[in-house]
Amino acid sequence: MEFPRTVFHSPGIYQAGWGKTFDHLQVESQAHYDAAIKAGWYESVPEAIENTGKKLEEVVIEQPKPAKSAAKAEG
Repeated sequence: MEFPRTVFHSPGIYQAGWGKTFDHLQVESQAHYDAAIKAGWYESVPEAIENTGKKLEEVVIEQPKPAKSAAKAEG
């Protein structure tokens, strides 16, 4: 999968035709993409419109936990 890429949600501020609307979000990494999909964004405008009105949650990207340094592990 290449990044950046765009995911979609409906309703939104952009006109899709047929009286439907959508919004979009640019994601920059696999972690960002996974978080957006989990939050209710979709791969395509038609898929988003098919799921119009489903709850959209905040996109939360889980950060990897820092590894303990060797100095701290020995101390």
